[in-house]
Amino acid sequence: MKKIDGYWVDENGNRWNDCSKERAKELSSGMIDCYNCYNCQYCDNCQYCDNCQYCDNCFNCWDCQGCQDCRDCQKYTDNPMLYRTAEIGSRNGQTTFFYGETKNGMSLQIVCGCFRGNLEEFEKKVLETHENNEVYRNQYLEEIRKVKVLFGLEEREVAHENMEIE
Repeated sequence: MKKIDGYWVDENGNRWNDCSKERAKELSSGMIDCYNCYNCQYCDNCQYCDNCQYCDNCFNCWDCQGCQDCRDCQKYTDNPMLYRTAEIGSRNGQTTFFYGETKNGMSLQIVCGCFRGNLEEFEKKVLETHENNEVYRNQYLEEIRKVKVLFGLEEREVAHENMEIE
């Protein structure tokens, strides 16, 4: 880890500012096959990203801004709608919800810390992880409720349930 022009730079050209050398080393150790990234955290196979956080196997993710407008993430056919929470949970971090059309229909993808998956998987993970912490559990469950309303998922669930009853 070298200090170059105010940035801590690792052997792959990834660089961080506004953090200590120890923190830069920690962030560097969590990056896999990443090159020339700027202020990235927890990425995997991203290249030339700017301020990406919590990426995992984004392909064709070059020159992304805050991991928005990524090409081929979840194979969205168009730029997905995005909702990002305030800093919540045990990480005191943001959770990002992507919702949009894919070749298989509408898809909701959640990225939260090391987690990446769909709404059902996320809710299950929240209930498991925060089984004994009502505060964090309720923070995440409230955001899930917001997202269902924001993206109109409650109506789809009700319509789907009604179809099954008939």
